[in-house]
Parts: sequence; C-alpha cells; structure tokens
Amino acid sequence: GDVDGDGFDDFFILRPYGAPEGWVGTEEEGPPGVVYLLHGAALLPAEVGLDSPPAGVRVTVFTSTKHTPTGVALSVSVGDLNGDGRPDFAFGAGFSAREVNDTQYSPGRVYVLFADDALEGVVDVEEAGRERPGIILEGDEDGADFGTTVTFTGDVNGDGMNDLLIGARSAYGWRPSWAYILFGAPKLPPFLTVDDLLGGLGVRFTGTGPAAFTGESLGAPGDVNGDGLADFVIGARGAASQAGEAYLVYGRPRFEPDIELADVPSMGLGVAFRGEHGDVFGGDFAGWSVAALDFLGDGRRDLVLGAPGFAYRENPRVGRAYIIEGAALGTGVRSLGEVEGGTLVGALLTAEVSLAAPEHHEPHLGEGAAALGDVDGDGFEDLLVAAPAMPFAFPQAGAVHLVYGRGGAAGALRLERVEPDAVALAGGEELTLFGAGFDDRMEVRIGGAPAPLQRAITSARVVVKAPPLDRKGPADVTLSRGGETATLPGGIRYVERVHPDLDPLEASKAGKAAIIRGKSSDFASSLAFLDIDGDGFSDVVAATGTGNIVVIYGSAQPAAELELPDLDGGEMLEGASLIHAGLGASCSGVGDINGDGKP
Repeated sequence: GDVDGDGFDDFFILRPYGAPEGWVGTEEEGPPGVVYLLHGAALLPAEVGLDSPPAGVRVTVFTSTKHTPTGVALSVSVGDLNGDGRPDFAFGAGFSAREVNDTQYSPGRVYVLFADDALEGVVDVEEAGRERPGIILEGDEDGADFGTTVTFTGDVNGDGMNDLLIGARSAYGWRPSWAYILFGAPKLPPFLTVDDLLGGLGVRFTGTGPAAFTGESLGAPGDVNGDGLADFVIGARGAASQAGEAYLVYGRPRFEPDIELADVPSMGLGVAFRGEHGDVFGGDFAGWSVAALDFLGDGRRDLVLGAPGFAYRENPRVGRAYIIEGAALGTGVRSLGEVEGGTLVGALLTAEVSLAAPEHHEPHLGEGAAALGDVDGDGFEDLLVAAPAMPFAFPQAGAVHLVYGRGGAAGALRLERVEPDAVALAGGEELTLFGAGFDDRMEVRIGGAPAPLQRAITSARVVVKAPPLDRKGPADVTLSRGGETATLPGGIRYVERVHPDLDPLEASKAGKAAIIRGKSSDFASSLAFLDIDGDGFSDVVAATGTGNIVVIYGSAQPAAELELPDLDGGEMLEGASLIHAGLGASCSGVGDINGDGKP
C-alpha cells in the first residue's frame, strides 16, 4: 500500500539472514537481517540496487546494528498503533538476543517504529523508544522466538485503536508456543515485556501442547462475524497430532489476560478449524499459512488456510488450501473436511499429482498463501498460493499459483451428473449435482418442479432437495440463471420407493434385521425365500456347499442373531430344519408345483 502518502504504492523486501552494506561482523555473530522499503514512483528503472539505489529512487533500509543475529526481517506489518493517523512499522525479530551474565539470551523481540519524517536512508531499529519514537517488546523465555510473525489486526477491543498480533512459535519443539495481542494506545512505555502485556496492555494465547508452532502464521481478516470489531486468526500447524489447527478469534471489548487456545471454542471466543488427518509422523499441517481476502466480492472477508502436508491419491505432502467463505461461523471445532462435505461453505485447492512419477510429486501446496489485491481489474481480490516443491523442469522446482477471485462470475453453467440417480416419488432426498459454473443464484428444477438449493459446496458441486413428483420414470434436471440454462435430459429416475443402504449389524441391533451365522465358509452358498409351512411368514432356505439344505422359519419376532450348529452333526436349533440329501450347492423357490397350496 501507500506507506508514505505520496499516492504511489510501496512495498517491502525482506532478507532475514541478510546484512546491510558495510556491515562488519564475525561468522559466530551472524547477520542481523534487513528490511528494504522501496518507495513507489511514477517511473522506476528496470533494475534497482537496494543498498545503492540510483538517483531518484527512494529506498529505506531497516536493520539492527547489534552484533548478534536478530532475524529483524522475519516479519513486517504496517498499521497505526498509537492512533495519530499515520502508519507505524512493526518488525518481528524472533532471533533477537542479548547477553545476560555472560550468556546469550535469545527470547526474540518486536520493534515498532512510529511514523517519523526522518525514516529515510538506513534506520537502526534498536533506536526505537530511544533516539526514534517507538517501542521495543521482548519475549520472556530463551528460544521463545517472540516476533516470529507480526500483523496489525485492526481494532480488536473496540477502543478505536489498531492492535498488534505477535507470534512466538518456540524454537524448541518440546516447549509450548504462544501468540500475543498488544492493544494500541496513544502512549505506550518505550520498553515492554510479556508481563506488561499480561498486566493489562494485551493478551497471551497459549498453544495446545509441544510442537504446535502456535503463532508461526497469523491472519487479520477484519470483522468476520459482523459485530463491528476486528477478528484475528492464529495458526498452529503442529496441533492435534500435526493435523494442524487455525483459530479464528472474535474481537470483544474485554479479554482475560491469559487464555488457552484449546479453550477458545468452549469459551465462545471463536472457532477452531482442524486439519483432516493427524499423525505423529506427519499430518496435514493445516494452518501452516493463513490469509484473508474478499474472494467473492460480497464485502465479506474469506479465510484461506494452507495444509501442505495433505495427502492426495495416496501421495504424501501434495498439499491443499481451503477457502472458507466469510459468514457467521459461530463457535466450536470444525473439521476442514467439512468443506468437501459441504457443511462448511468454501472451496478447495489441491495440486495435481503425476501418477507416472509420484515419488517426485510432493509439491507442498499451501505452504504459503497471500492476498494480492485485484490483479486482473475485474473487481475481485485475487490470491497467491505457494507450492515450493512443485516439479516442473526438474523435481522441486517450486511454483506460485495465482487464483483469480470470482464472486458471482461462476462461469458457464454445465450439468454432468446427479447422485444418486434414483429418487422416491415422495421426494425429500438430498441430491448432489456435479458440473461447473454453479452458485447460489441459480434455480434448479427436476421434472419441472423446483428443487430447493440446500448448500453450495463448490462451483462444481451443489446439493439440492428432490421435489415430489406424481409419475414414475426419468425426469429432466434443469439449471437456470438469468437467461442461461443447462439441462441433463433424464438425469434422474423417479421410482415408487428407494431402499436406503443399511448396515446389517446396526440394523440387527435396531430390530430391523437378523443375522444368521453358520459354522463353515460354504454356509448359505445359495438362498431362497418361501413360506414352506404356510403360516404367512417367509422362511429362509439356505443351501451349503456340502449339499445340505437349511430352513429357518419366519416368525413375527425373529431373533436378532442366530448361530447354527455344526451341520455334519445332524443337530438343529429350534425354529429351523435340516435336510440331508446331498442335494447340491444351490436352491431356488419354484412356487406350488403339486397344487396343494404350499410352495
């Protein structure tokens, strides 16, 4: 965006392991990291040397003069923390260290530089709160990586000030990880610690366990639930046995100072989105990346969650990105598998898999995601999704995918098939339509009757409710939107009734089925159903591979489960008959042959 207010967009270039020109340090000290702010202009040369820009090109260099690795360029965000109407700069320096009793102590830091006309040339972030207006925040544990990520969220608590979200993923996998909120204010102390945040200046969110990497990714989607307060997202890619989680936390006037992320759903603070597959050896890692944009152009912010560990077609680490439509999502725990199932409205992005060489196809789609603005000028925001190991000219060449926002422009309607393809005359069943160009503005008719839309899963799949019809046979399925139509002639068949699939074991427990067990593998090699004893109930006639015929007599209250004895012993349980005749391995009902009224 336009950071310096000159009417031209500016952008940052981050070098976490870089050093400014002229930096002198030892190999043990390591470079401090550099952030370049390239100021926009009406005309920029094709090539710009950032450390020595040509005349007329403005570049501001942010770095640290400390002779320790700070990682000052791990993350950067711009917002107005002190409410003066001008942009402030927040730099995450998760590796920042200082000596304590001759021992290097590395909790990590966040540097915030307030808007200042003197922010030109090379700027030392260590001057924040001292020579330059700003503040420094420091973590409270060695290796906490406080400042892994930073992002301005908007006004979370309704005080009219922009707030700052900070991640502390923890460098040591066996320890907890955190995310913090610093509430904006006109006056803040020049140096802050975690204790200051817990003392009323902010909030701490503690991850769900070791190796959760809480706060490694953060998102600022704005007001998702429509209550007027900014909401925020905290990613924890290692949570839930590496299935990964991302927490959408709703803004509110007051937070408890110390909150367990696991309690966010039960406390009514927000939603936990959980990956589909978790495994200690490598799950989906959902929440590895987080982004937010108005993908549909409806004025609501949609969430994007990357899951680079997602396995597809039995190939590991193919990756997936979930686009979750901005809406009233409520609270609780939601599986990201609900997006494909249709109960969580959104869309899926999955990398294609080369079946010819799957061992070279682990693209890790979703390891990065970012909102890009409106690239193609169609009025919809567009999305970048990274797949750093996507093979092209050579394995793991990497790729960045540009996904255009679509909004109502769902494309041409096309209808390919309907599942299931048979429905009862009474209607009421859910039908899934497959094709392309679907959205919630189209009308669906089956046999000329309206079929209400239940949910739109993707632009290629929607669920409708079958309307009742008064005639059996094939019925046309027609989609219409404005003047556009698509028809699948005879796409579904209406029948008298549809028998749903049953689980025999569950049906027997419910008294709706009986299970008959034999002693050998050739029991019931053939079956017939006849009323042999003329009592009005069908009897089961079963032939075995050894030539025995078993008759199990029907009754008003059959047992839920019967186990027949060893047929070779000649014994039989009550309510059944055994015929030894070497009659063969199959049987069939033929009706009343001799005219005595019995089959």
